[in-house]
Amino acid sequence: MAYPSIWCVAALGGRDGYRSSVAASLLRAAGHPDVSDLLGGYGAWQLTR
Repeated sequence: MAYPSIWCVAALGGRDGYRSSVAASLLRAAGHPDVSDLLGGYGAWQLTR
């Protein structure tokens, strides 16, 4: 799979972080240059607010 030559960032998040972690891993394995994952998901993020 080819990605555009422009700079792009993928930021992933979900309810508890499991699916976004898997998706981030797959994107990195496919060669996507810049992937971020919200550790713990939105639930963990809300606890910090």
